[in-house]
Amino acid sequence: MAVDRRSFLAKSLAAGAGLVTATSASAAEIPGAESWNSEPAIRKGDEKLLKIGGVFGLWSHMSSSWWRYFNPPEGFARATGMRITHVWCVDRECGKRLAERYDAELVETYDGMVGKVDGMFIDDFFATPFMPELSLPYLNAGIPCFFDRPMASGMKGVRTVLDASSRTGTPFMASSAYEYLKEVEVAKLRLARIGKISAYEARNSAGNVYQYALHGLWFTLKVMGVDVERITHRTDDPTNAPGVTLLEHGTKDSRFYGTIHHSRLRDIMCSVKAYGSDGVMESTCTVDGRVWNRDVFTYLEMMHAFERMVLTKTAPESLEYVEAKCRIYLSMLYSVFAKNGATVDVAALPEDWDVGFPEGFSRSYGDDVINAYRRVLGK
Repeated sequence: MAVDRRSFLAKSLAAGAGLVTATSASAAEIPGAESWNSEPAIRKGDEKLLKIGGVFGLWSHMSSSWWRYFNPPEGFARATGMRITHVWCVDRECGKRLAERYDAELVETYDGMVGKVDGMFIDDFFATPFMPELSLPYLNAGIPCFFDRPMASGMKGVRTVLDASSRTGTPFMASSAYEYLKEVEVAKLRLARIGKISAYEARNSAGNVYQYALHGLWFTLKVMGVDVERITHRTDDPTNAPGVTLLEHGTKDSRFYGTIHHSRLRDIMCSVKAYGSDGVMESTCTVDGRVWNRDVFTYLEMMHAFERMVLTKTAPESLEYVEAKCRIYLSMLYSVFAKNGATVDVAALPEDWDVGFPEGFSRSYGDDVINAYRRVLGK
């Protein structure tokens, strides 16, 4: 017999509270605000914290800021239901420092957390080409993984992760925090009201192209869609901003162009303005400056998406969407690094092209660290 979920929850909650009988109708008939959110609580107590492991590099978002959401220091409220319990780092001394800070166990090998954790962070931006291989022991074991973007430096690496996830049913995330900004949802709501799109312009506060152009691109794709057929990135310096990305969107019903301007912007993280047959919409994410504002409105929703993924074993994005946004991003890099800003057909991006290791940063890895990774991976 089919059971209506809303009615079932309403009856269960009300009966448990002694308010109504089992024959009562729906939650909507319960007086007061209780009917607005009738979902029962699923946890209580710290014994329910999810165990999270991390493959962390010398430089990572986790070691710089995200760790406070998992292992809050004195004076910080717990922001998630997760705790970092195990750590591995290619640099042993760095790993010891991280493990001490997190009060976590330092494991001997990068795959040494299998069977010990509920979820994994693969977080070493400067070792992007190695990310797919570093994740395989965990994806193969059914442990959900979060990749600190972009996840891979070429489509072969992207395919490695996609195939492992598809084969095992293990969910993963390769995300920018900009995809989870509240301004994304605001933009989507406004976009639905302006009719057929003719054009758009976006802004992205960016310094280094390899790292920060991705944020503005994936923010824009989340709003405007991943039906990008061709892409170009123009700049005088292929490594650094300023620069401009031109995107050509094509569907069976419409075709429109967009631009993303990458530059160091004062007090703005990103924005998008779209023009439609019935009006114009705009959504801008500004920089507040306060730490709590950054925590709540920039990073925390992405962390909660990861937590939901670990709990439900369901990824926030489909494999097709992840493949599309990674291919578009790599096509942008292919345009600027391999084609001197020429237009690239996204579908024709060479499968064997690889952008390599992030360079042009003050913290870019030298051969010593890269070779250390190669040794542990047996390469």
